[in-house]
Amino acid sequence: MKNLIRPLSMSALVVVTFLAACKKEVSNQSNENQAEPSQVRLSGAIDDPQAVVIKTPFIVSSNLSKTAGKVSSYSIAPLLKGRPTKGDITAPTAKITSPGNSTTASGIITIAAEATDNVGIASVKLVVDGVTKDSLKTAPYNFSWNASSVADGTHTITAIARDAAGNTGSYTITVAVNTTITVLPPATTLPSSYMLATPPVKAQGNEGSCVAFATAYAARSIEQYYRSNATGFDYATNVFSPEYVYNQTKIASDCGSGTAITLTLDLMKNKGVTPWTIMPYSDVNGCSLFPTSTDDAVAAGYKIGGYSKLLNTDKTAIKTMLVANHPVIISVILDDKISNAGPGFIWNSAGTGNIGHGMIICGYDDSKNAYKVMNSWGTGWGDAGFTWIDYDFFPTRAGYYVYVMNY
Repeated sequence: MKNLIRPLSMSALVVVTFLAACKKEVSNQSNENQAEPSQVRLSGAIDDPQAVVIKTPFIVSSNLSKTAGKVSSYSIAPLLKGRPTKGDITAPTAKITSPGNSTTASGIITIAAEATDNVGIASVKLVVDGVTKDSLKTAPYNFSWNASSVADGTHTITAIARDAAGNTGSYTITVAVNTTITVLPPATTLPSSYMLATPPVKAQGNEGSCVAFATAYAARSIEQYYRSNATGFDYATNVFSPEYVYNQTKIASDCGSGTAITLTLDLMKNKGVTPWTIMPYSDVNGCSLFPTSTDDAVAAGYKIGGYSKLLNTDKTAIKTMLVANHPVIISVILDDKISNAGPGFIWNSAGTGNIGHGMIICGYDDSKNAYKVMNSWGTGWGDAGFTWIDYDFFPTRAGYYVYVMNY
């Protein structure tokens, strides 16, 4: 199997000085579908399936590696069972306080549980995938578990509290064991700014295809540009079709329906993507056009090796990926401020609105304290189709994870 991410040597962090901005390359093809301020601006990003997210390889910078597994937890109601028919019939309550539900685990972790009862707790037992691993009779109920002892994938962890009368209460979470966590070394040579070359900005028009534009048209095209040492963007060779991806991954037949970042990345991992000229994008010809077997054969030559996730708070990892020429794919919750962005705008405070939208980060500038993003609303929006998002504001509007493609 191919290496998913190229090793990131410090030499990969040297600035390429001829790229002065998230550069719009000049193409010999017309830049059709350009949105004007009066045109509708659709979104189309939906939540990524949790079962897919927790199995996605994880990239984290060394300064955040100790907390990388602590993702937001979900409320799981305690499961009560084993009640006697007389005497003390009140079951104890158990809860796992760490790690959170749907956490990615690697190596030796501490599983912390709490238990309460109207009389007293006799024991708390740790069960992994139905097999008892340990039992403690006194608090604190902190268990040490080696995640490397099980195969990669999703596993259940249950804490079972028992009282003296034999009543039991349990609490179960799931964790994803993933041994492919990549910890980046401390960044000492990241430049103060860096911008990727990009294909010409286009407009998604009247379809909910923003995610396909972000992943296929923007990110996949940029990846091909750098992998092939190209000097420009060509619609026949290194600019890819959002039509091919969107029409196969949208969640409903409606052309306004959206898709998820991971759904589009999985399609490109399994089937690939065609160059733009094979399936040119149009928002007026319907979204039911599907590729032929010949198209699929071409697409197979442009598969990606996979993809990885990063925390939206990990500025070092995001910048390191950009400097290594990997665009970062994001979903954000739009508001009226960014929807009406113009030249010089930096999104650093919230307005009104809550629509999911997909874009890419194509650069950063420490003097602005901001990431530069490429949108799919044409050159009439923002600064010729680009805008800036403040580093510290970004996590308040972005999905918990952001994504990069792997080789």
